[in-house]
Amino acid sequence: MTRLACATVWLLASGLASAQSADPPYSLAELEARAEASHPALAAAAADLARTRAESEQAGAWMNPTIGYTAEEVRPGGVIRGGEHGFFMEQVIPLGRKLHLQRRALVEQGHVADAALTAARARVRARVQSAFAGVLAADERLEARTRLATLLDEGVGIAQQLYNVGIADRPDLLEAEAEAARATLAVTRARLARQAAWADLAAAIGDPSLPVRPLGGSLQALPVLADRDRLHGEIVASHPDLVTARARVAQAEAALGRAKREASPDLVVRGGLLYNRELFEREPSGEARAVGWEGSAEVGVTVPLWNRNKSGVTAATAGVDLARAGVRVVEQSLESRFALAWTAREDALAAVEAYRQAILPRAEEAYRLYLARYKEMAAAYPQVLVARRGLLDATTDYIDALEQAWRQTVQLQTLLGED
Repeated sequence: MTRLACATVWLLASGLASAQSADPPYSLAELEARAEASHPALAAAAADLARTRAESEQAGAWMNPTIGYTAEEVRPGGVIRGGEHGFFMEQVIPLGRKLHLQRRALVEQGHVADAALTAARARVRARVQSAFAGVLAADERLEARTRLATLLDEGVGIAQQLYNVGIADRPDLLEAEAEAARATLAVTRARLARQAAWADLAAAIGDPSLPVRPLGGSLQALPVLADRDRLHGEIVASHPDLVTARARVAQAEAALGRAKREASPDLVVRGGLLYNRELFEREPSGEARAVGWEGSAEVGVTVPLWNRNKSGVTAATAGVDLARAGVRVVEQSLESRFALAWTAREDALAAVEAYRQAILPRAEEAYRLYLARYKEMAAAYPQVLVARRGLLDATTDYIDALEQAWRQTVQLQTLLGED
């Protein structure tokens, strides 16, 4: 990589930063708010909640009455004269608090949907936080690749000078130039990776057209967590998956109560008016008079003779057992996931500290010492390349450890998988 090429890369990176700095940087809170407003998963969960709430309101309404035409003794004749004609209205009145229990079951289903919306919000926030860390890490990698390419350019210039005065061999110069070409490619790949990380962040927010701007944050500034016991207690008390599982138990118990009352009788009330055209008596004038309007009333109950809903009660009881077992499954899963996530975060933090305190300073010092000795012809150029690759690997591993620590912290805060 020549000085001109390195300068070009540096200017391109600086130009990109200058172009982006015209707009204020995105904060993590701002991106989370954008996701709350535009993510389709949240819109779907909110629509499901609205649907279940509307269904619970509808479940408390009585059944519509039946209104119709009725006729009796319909036959011709001088006395009957076509019979009795009129209308009736029939109403089924549910007994056994069926409507109340049905509404309660749907209200509990609404609680499940509400918990699902809360879980969706937490999952989207965790997804945004992880993608935010991914962009920060991509920025760090691009900066490190550019900085190391600049350092390598110094070695190319030294090799060129030594070769010009006949101290260095041409293979040293060729190897330096080949390594510079690799560095140029690494910068290009880092820039493409940064674009991919930004696209992932935009997808996490639910806005693929999100304008590219700098992020207000540092990969080194990891989210702060409470101590282990306190964090564990908070998760067990309010984790969305556990809240959802407990809401499903209440929903299943309400469904069981409704199933047990399914076979209880319902009251059936029926009444109507009929006009009786049959001749009843004669007027003083001798003219016959029709009977006229007559009322009718019926009251009955449905009899659970053939269907006592035994299988429905059995199925609802199994549903309660399934929901209660689901709570225990979620509790055990949370315990396991918490232990694994805590261990993974501690491992990542240990790696970050080791690279920050010991590995990176020594790798950078080794590279500079070998480079200085090469200038003095006290070391071969392959040693410089080995030290340079070691510094690059250490820097990359350090950034990877930081990103992993960030992601594990986010995972530990929510213990939610990503959709």
